Amino acid sequence: MEKLDTITFSMEKIKDKMVIQKSHSIFCIIYIYIFLYSPVLSGIPIPTPLFLLPITYVFFFNKISVISRFFLLFKTEITILFVLLIYVFFLDFIYGRNVYFTHVFYYIFEVFPLSYFIVDFFLKKSDKESFFKLLILVGAIAAAISMLSYLSPSINNFLAYFLKGNDLTDSSLGRNYGFASGFLYPYPLCQGIVAVLALKMMSVNKIYIIPFLLIFFSIVINARIGLLPIVLYLLLNLKFKSIIYSGLFIFIFIIANTAGLFSKYQELIDWNLIMFYDFSDYFFNTNYGAYGSDGSFFTFIIENFLVYPSTTFGWIFGELREVFSDPIKNSDIGYINDLIYGGLLLVILIMFFFLKISMRLWQIKGKESKLFAMLFFGVFLIANIKGEFFRPSPANRVIMLIFVYLIYNSKMFNQIKGYNKKTPVNQI
Repeated sequence: MEKLDTITFSMEKIKDKMVIQKSHSIFCIIYIYIFLYSPVLSGIPIPTPLFLLPITYVFFFNKISVISRFFLLFKTEITILFVLLIYVFFLDFIYGRNVYFTHVFYYIFEVFPLSYFIVDFFLKKSDKESFFKLLILVGAIAAAISMLSYLSPSINNFLAYFLKGNDLTDSSLGRNYGFASGFLYPYPLCQGIVAVLALKMMSVNKIYIIPFLLIFFSIVINARIGLLPIVLYLLLNLKFKSIIYSGLFIFIFIIANTAGLFSKYQELIDWNLIMFYDFSDYFFNTNYGAYGSDGSFFTFIIENFLVYPSTTFGWIFGELREVFSDPIKNSDIGYINDLIYGGLLLVILIMFFFLKISMRLWQIKGKESKLFAMLFFGVFLIANIKGEFFRPSPANRVIMLIFVYLIYNSKMFNQIKGYNKKTPVNQI
């Protein structure tokens, strides 16, 4: 009888442990989803990730040792951000508006701390493969919501009602499928980076082609800029197998499209192919595009969106104006917006921040970290042409989360796990 009671008690303990683990996993997924995709809800004046801050600061950043480790691990990046914060504070103060200050403030007090909390609290004992799997799962959930939103107008309208007032969506363009923020730019970029993780995991298990295709679909129905991380990854990680798989996929797609299997979605397909037509126009002098006098998208950009400061002072310190909303000649190019508002000084500080992140990753031993270093810096350099990249948006959040995880699990972090006064700070 005692043995039976012992077995029953043990089984109850196992069940309780499983319930706790399942609850922990669900909480982790919800937390990461809100952090990454930061949906802006109707009637709520602040971004949803800010609701995570009380949990993080009260239950995690409540010890001097935790705060010390955090600042020691990322002291250089945080120092750069504080320099940026001081500079844009004066710019915004002179300008009389809050333009860049909020972006930098969120980076320091929200994006970095929440990334660190996710890694230290949820993923401390997880290996790299488990971390990638978790991000792929969260990305696939976001992609599934996007797919349902695309296939069902009623679901799309239901989600749009809750996301009403989000300045990063534009329902008039018909590309706001999902439950996130920034459907026209940062959301697809974020999905592109998660799709890269799925591509990496396909070398371990081919089953990851399913979440990859699902995430890929969520990109093409919103904005083709999200294909950028995938293309860069394939170029940086060029392998014979990758070329064969990619070629086979493209061949099957062309055959199926020629056979009329995708005729219902022809408009969507043509819209995504415009990007490749644009590159063909520019590099091979073809005439596929639909922009400018010679059909070149790049000519159209040069003629209409390049705005320069009018004085030497303006080139160095900016003209303290938002060129994005200029009624005479506006531009959505990230470099131009940074240059006109804060001059070359602002452009250099932002570029140095992303360069430093890439350099930190490059210093970690192993090919994988170097691959991410080149990928992240490449995404910044190119995506900043399309729009303002330096924002606490889904694209930056996923980059920061992966960056924090890789640094956390590198040998650099091992130097401060048992932090004491003898630890040379310059080795961290």
